[in-house]
Order: sequence, then C-alpha cells, then structure tokens
Amino acid sequence: MAILFTITIGILVGYFDFIDGTLSLSRTIVFFPFFLIGYFLQREHFFQLKRKSIMISSSFVLLVTFILFFKFPTWDYEWLFGSKPYSELDTAMALAWLKRLYIYGISLLTVFSFWALVPTKNHLYTNIGRYTLYIYLLHGFIIQFVRQLDIPKWFVDNHQSIILFLIISLLLTYILSSKIVRTLMQPIIELKAVNWRIVLKSFNRRMFS
Repeated sequence: MAILFTITIGILVGYFDFIDGTLSLSRTIVFFPFFLIGYFLQREHFFQLKRKSIMISSSFVLLVTFILFFKFPTWDYEWLFGSKPYSELDTAMALAWLKRLYIYGISLLTVFSFWALVPTKNHLYTNIGRYTLYIYLLHGFIIQFVRQLDIPKWFVDNHQSIILFLIISLLLTYILSSKIVRTLMQPIIELKAVNWRIVLKSFNRRMFS
C-alpha cells in the first residue's frame, strides 16, 4: 500500500510546476518508490529471481528494451531523470501521468530483470558493485566539470568516440569505488572519520607495488 501511494505521488507531482530540479525535490519524490521497494525487499526475494525460467525471461526483457532504445534514439530521455514537471516535457498534459506510469513499469521490469542475472559468486567486479553508492554520489561532480569544458561538437557526436567514452566510464567507475576514494569521502558519505594511515598505506601500495 505504501509503495502504491508513493508511486501515485510520484505521478501527480509532475503537474506542479514549482516542484522541479531545485534541491532535486522532483527527483526525490519521483524516485522515492524505488528506495521504498529496496527497503521492503528481503534476501529471499532475490533468490526467487534465480529460477531458470525467470532468468531466461529477464534476458529477453533486457534484449528487447535495448533494441527499442537503440531503434528509437529520439525518445525524450529526460523523462528518465524525473527532474522536470510535465509542462517542460514534450507531452500532452492529459496523458503525462500515463507516460510516467509507463516509465515506472519499464524501470521496475528492467531492474528486476537485471537482478535476476546478477551472479551470486564473487568476481573481479564484485567489489565495485558493493560500493556503487560512492560512484553514484561522486560521478555527478565530474560530469558537471566535463560539461564546462569546450569539447568540440564533432568529437562528441562521433560514433567512434563511444569506445573512448566507454573506457573512460569504466576507469572512472573503478577509481570512484577504490579504497582511497572511499576512505577520503567517508566523512561526507558515511559520516566516518578519515583514517589517514589507511589512505597512505593504500596509496603507497598502488604507487610502488
């Protein structure tokens, strides 16, 4: 019941123009159902997704979703941000609620499909997944910095640059989830004091090993 209530509020909030990207108020309300679902989920719920039939269906869902987004690149991606009221998005106001409901549905479907395919064993990238909170909270500052750079439009629009952007994204993901960054940012993100001894030890190990 609580989840349905927050989804309803997330849909209705788009009709109020004063609730926008200021202080991320719109995003907070729109995305709150996902946080609430995460709060209610238990470990056994994830194991139920590991049934073979569900994993096959999940693979199909993710493949179809990828093809649709690839075939229709002109789709207004700003709907995914949840940061603007409906009046600033290209849609009929009478049907805007239906479009956001669709976004909720496809988002939940793809998220659960992704979870179904997440391996249960430890791999090289397991540690990165464990510290995605740091990546999520810190990458925005780097993106804002890059936006201020005078990057030529021909370079950004060049399809060959996708490989370079992919490499940079992977490198950025690795750096932001590293122990050095986590230790330095703990006072802000986890409200823990910095242990400079651990920072220096980790830095020396990486530099001189």
